[in-house]
Amino acid sequence: MLLREKASVALSLIPADLRAKLEEMQKTGTPPSDALIKEIKGHALDGNRFFDADIEPLEPGDLSVLTPYAPTIGDTTWDIDQIIAHDTDELRSLIDEGNSELANNQVDLNTSTAVVGLPAAGVASRAAKWIAESKGHEEIARKIMEMAGSTSTIPPRYLYPIATEYGIETLIGIMLKAGHMIGKNLGASISTLTMLNYLFIDEVIDTLGPELSRLPDFSFENIGLFTQSVSRRLFLTDLQPNNTLNPTGHGDFPNALARFKFYSYLKARGIKYFVFSNADEFLWSPNGLVIGMAKKFISQGYAGIAILVPNTNGQSGGGPVKKKNNPNYHFLCEEPCQAKSQLNKRLVGLNTTFYVMDIDFLLAYETNLQTLSPALDIKTTAGRNGGQEVVIALESWAGSEFSHPHNSNHPLGLRMLFFPRAGVFTGIKSLEQSHSDKIPPEIASTQFEMTYEKYIQHMANKVPVVRKAIIHQDKNVAELLFKNDYSYLI
Repeated sequence: MLLREKASVALSLIPADLRAKLEEMQKTGTPPSDALIKEIKGHALDGNRFFDADIEPLEPGDLSVLTPYAPTIGDTTWDIDQIIAHDTDELRSLIDEGNSELANNQVDLNTSTAVVGLPAAGVASRAAKWIAESKGHEEIARKIMEMAGSTSTIPPRYLYPIATEYGIETLIGIMLKAGHMIGKNLGASISTLTMLNYLFIDEVIDTLGPELSRLPDFSFENIGLFTQSVSRRLFLTDLQPNNTLNPTGHGDFPNALARFKFYSYLKARGIKYFVFSNADEFLWSPNGLVIGMAKKFISQGYAGIAILVPNTNGQSGGGPVKKKNNPNYHFLCEEPCQAKSQLNKRLVGLNTTFYVMDIDFLLAYETNLQTLSPALDIKTTAGRNGGQEVVIALESWAGSEFSHPHNSNHPLGLRMLFFPRAGVFTGIKSLEQSHSDKIPPEIASTQFEMTYEKYIQHMANKVPVVRKAIIHQDKNVAELLFKNDYSYLI
């Protein structure tokens, strides 16, 4: 009912000539171009958008950076007050405080103060579309399928296989192992809540079971699983439903926990921090440095922290914004909800979907988070007469829900932290960015010169070593991290 009501309004916003064009394309099975999709969004999504008078993009002066070696934005120079750690001693102190905080659960001494949330609910449609549109890349798909033990299907992105020193590992498996190892070394177990797509429950369990069982002391009791909400999509030309159920976005995650009073449960268990990340961004984890930074800003009144990286490709659309009537209130706004006048403006930084939230903030706004009003988005699916056809879908985003709960009146929102891209953000959007022989542009100008596949392998091998050094306060590694601004590309 909600989708049909919203879709009816969206369809009425599309000019008659454009609707007629879409109807003709539907009859002939003509796929829409990217330019046409953009044009459709420019009309159909107006009901989602903030008013221009309400928000504006963040500027470099609104950000914080970890060290003086942080990358700059244009000709920006970082003010001393924007820098968190001015020397190696301050960085080590931050790490030490974070490690202590992780192991300082006053309710259960054997449990960490941090819980991790991983949405593993995507599908492999983007990879399949990329292969269909790109000739000569079948070999990459075949390689991934063989590594994953399949002969016919590409796994969803979080189950992409990586050949590491420890054997074949998946992106999400690396992340689950990281939480386990950090908790083990600190003597306080770290639990993970994982949101799954109902279509891939068996595949996730069948893959992760053997992979994580290679760790003799890994406890599957520390992983909680729940399924994501799904909805049909409506063909835009006549608002008829398609024949599949599709996930409705990562915004379901904070909403589901609120509806089941889970923030209250976590608070009662002595949990202080909710760490949220895409299930393929294995370069981030609940380590001492991350929690040290989160504690610093939460103690200043922020709801938590969010990590941004340089916008090296000049991307526009959704991103970090602030309220015009309260410039200290910073939150994340995705492109389908962004104010219309700001859509073509270059973003100050890209959202990595890594956030550390204050449990007290989430508990205070638990009632607000129970109200999820999904926005609309425009997508494509298999057409009824062949080709691809435009559909309208319900969508929500975790960053938006976490940082700007329904009717929130929090004074500050999230503190946005700006980090390098290389060695910090995997940013995997296609098979070409995980298993190809191309050199990633973000490392082309560094001392390293390696293909995407070698880069991901290098990171997967390097990250456990660096994280262990963080726990044990290795002075040499701290110096390297300081000079590389936390980049693991060392």
